[in-house]
Amino acid sequence: MEHRLRDPLLQTKRNIESLSNTVPEFEELVQASQAPRWDFRDVGMIRNAMKSYDDAKLRALGPAEPDLEQNRQTIPLRDEHETSAWVVQRNRENSDGSPRPLVVLFHGGGFTLGTADHMIPYARGLAHLFNAVVLSATYRLAPEHLHPYGPKDAWDALQWAAANAQSLGADPGAGFVVGGVSAGGNLAAVLNQQAKDNALNPPLTGCWSVVPLLEPPKKYADRWFSRKQNANAPCLSTAEQDLLDGYYAADKSSLWYSPFNGKEAFVGLSRTYLQVCGGDPLRDDGLVLYQALRDAGVQTRIDVYPGMPHGFWTAFPGYKTSELFMQDLAEGFGWLLEKRFDAQKVESVLYIPSHSTSD
Repeated sequence: MEHRLRDPLLQTKRNIESLSNTVPEFEELVQASQAPRWDFRDVGMIRNAMKSYDDAKLRALGPAEPDLEQNRQTIPLRDEHETSAWVVQRNRENSDGSPRPLVVLFHGGGFTLGTADHMIPYARGLAHLFNAVVLSATYRLAPEHLHPYGPKDAWDALQWAAANAQSLGADPGAGFVVGGVSAGGNLAAVLNQQAKDNALNPPLTGCWSVVPLLEPPKKYADRWFSRKQNANAPCLSTAEQDLLDGYYAADKSSLWYSPFNGKEAFVGLSRTYLQVCGGDPLRDDGLVLYQALRDAGVQTRIDVYPGMPHGFWTAFPGYKTSELFMQDLAEGFGWLLEKRFDAQKVESVLYIPSHSTSD
């Protein structure tokens, strides 16, 4: 089995089903890890587990390198609340002097857990590779704040970034990308549509959406069956996703939930790069999004990882397909930004560190 399929032609149900075929050596790795399963019925427990995970990851990652600046930023929201973000960029002494693209990232966590810390490894890597100014932003979480608080907070953060690009040291004319993973992948797709519909100025030039949750409309039912096929997957099962959905309590007909709900869905959107896992309950959300974007004439690229579960590259960062995932991520951003990068540096600057919560 190939470790990655790029822009695959998935014309039959059998083609799509085959993406779930297990990879024996990865199965052995999962079994050997003996990682305890989080209890998604207990929001406090999974939040503490995520915080322990992020704290251990950041300890393993270490402080920002001397050639980077990493500063906390407060962002005002529409209802007199505030959210926070990390702003990461090369310091001026180590900038290559080229215009700096602007990248805004949102973390995953089922809209229920996670912080801006979660995307720091990505932010640092993208700042290194592309001389980008990268914001890793957060948003209010369910169940305390139900849908649409999360996407509207994210929209406020994106608008703030656009309005304050110059003071941040960014030039959106060199590229302006919104991105995220899992729930953050949903937010990226939603905001890509909102930015077009509301004429965000400066406009987005790209979107990076990884393992997004979208639940496409019924007309795609013949291509949307991964919830059932991958129901018992490691890392994230369908039952666990259902619990997270219940906490979020989204209006699934809202444009704040899915760009599929727009009157002119996907038409005129910025180019999009997707990364999708073959063994993920959310697999077909991403595959159908890819099809819909291409049908609407949007420049779109996708990398699919057969047999891999949701978030495999963070759970097993030393695995060879995890390393390939990060290389693909760099290539995808190079395509989104239409900018070259030093491929030899990817392994040393864009990576999820191996870690232990007991460190």
